[in-house]
Amino acid sequence: MARVVLRLSTVALLLLLLVVAFLSVRTARRLPNVIIYLVKDNETSFSLEPVGRKVNAGTPEEKLRGIVQALQDGPSSSEKAKGLMTTLPGAMTVNRLELVGSEVRIDLSTEFEQGGGNALMVGRLNQLFYSLTQAKEVSEISLFIDGLRVTAFSQQGIMIASPWSRQSETLPVW
Repeated sequence: MARVVLRLSTVALLLLLLVVAFLSVRTARRLPNVIIYLVKDNETSFSLEPVGRKVNAGTPEEKLRGIVQALQDGPSSSEKAKGLMTTLPGAMTVNRLELVGSEVRIDLSTEFEQGGGNALMVGRLNQLFYSLTQAKEVSEISLFIDGLRVTAFSQQGIMIASPWSRQSETLPVW
């Protein structure tokens, strides 16, 4: 009788361990693996707010493309309710993205620099640059629009360094 109880206890313990392992794997697959920055309208200024996202991270380039796609997809409904938004246009395409050493060279379609005023354009640059430099592999970004290196962005002529590098961990307010 004691042997039967011992065997049943062992089987029950093994089943419990299998259930815990299964639930752990399912939960881990849903956890965010990157941080992106969405824009918050603070009525008199704008700021970046970090949010987690789960993206395909097979290679560093796939991870970076996933970050750009997550920025284009924008906020979830709960994030929208908190006043978060994206400034990246949905129609924009990534023509080329490559990681050379720790520099991302990203070539975007012209939609990236079209529309909006100065605050919107600064928001686009901030979202893109801060989100991409969140990846540990990246320290600099060179921006291209349809194959041309950008140093003056959009019709507003916003000057940007090429390559651009994050100077501090403090997030911008504009």
